[in-house]
Amino acid sequence: MVHENARAGFGKLFTAQVLGIIAAFCSLLTLIPGIGPIIAGAAIAILGLIAYIMQLVGLNQAGKDEELIKSAFALAIFSLILGVVGGILGAIFPSATWIASIVNLLNAIISLVIMHHVLFGGANLNSALADKAASTWKTVLTVIILDIVVTIGLIICGILGGGTASAIVGIVVIVLTILDVVLDLISFFMYLSFLSRAKNEA
Repeated sequence: MVHENARAGFGKLFTAQVLGIIAAFCSLLTLIPGIGPIIAGAAIAILGLIAYIMQLVGLNQAGKDEELIKSAFALAIFSLILGVVGGILGAIFPSATWIASIVNLLNAIISLVIMHHVLFGGANLNSALADKAASTWKTVLTVIILDIVVTIGLIICGILGGGTASAIVGIVVIVLTILDVVLDLISFFMYLSFLSRAKNEA
C-alpha cells in the first residue's frame, strides 16, 4: 500500500535535512572579510527557518498516515513552545543562565525522540525500512553514549588536574571525541539516506 501523505512528508523532511547541511556550510562565508559574517548570519537564519518550517510541515503530513510520526509532530510543536517560553524567561531573568541550559537539554532529548519516531514510524509503514531504521538508531545511540563518556572524561581530567593520569585520560578523551564526531556524521547521513528511501518506499 502506498502512503502518499507519508511519502510527501518524508520528502519534506529530507529537504529540511539538506537545507540544514547547506546552512552549516554557509558558516564558511564568515571567512570573507568585511561583509562575510553578515551574509553568513543571514543565510544561516533564513535557511534554518525554512528547514524548520519544512520539518514541521513534513511531520504533520507524514503523521496523517502513521501514529508515531503524528506524535513526533506534537513533540516538535511542544519543542517550539518550550523554546519560546525559555526565551521569554531568559529575557525576564537574564542572570538565570540555567534556564537556557535546561531548555537546550530538553529540546535535545525531544529531537532524539522525534528522530526515533520518524525512523520507526517509517518502518511501520514499510517493513523493508526496518533494518535501515534499526541500524541508524543504533548508531545514534552509540554517539550519545560516546558523548556521555567524553563528558565524564573531561570531568575526570578537571578533577585530576595535571600529571600522568590526567594526560592519559586526556588522550583517551581526544580519541573518543574524534570517533564521536565521525560517528555523528555517519549517523546524520544514515538518517538522510533513510529519509531518501522513505520518501520513495513508505
